[in-house]
Amino acid sequence: MVAYVGSNGNFVTLLFTLALLAFDVWVYIPFVRLSLAVEGRIREIDAKEDHKDV
Repeated sequence: MVAYVGSNGNFVTLLFTLALLAFDVWVYIPFVRLSLAVEGRIREIDAKEDHKDV
């Protein structure tokens, strides 16, 4: 939004900024999914180790 305001309300700048935001989210999503998968796997391994101790 700073670029939009700084360009005196140029609509193309606003669209470009929103497109960059969407692209950033699109690129970030696989890393979040990978992190969640790794975290789930770690919990499974911890649960198996806890079960062995009992």
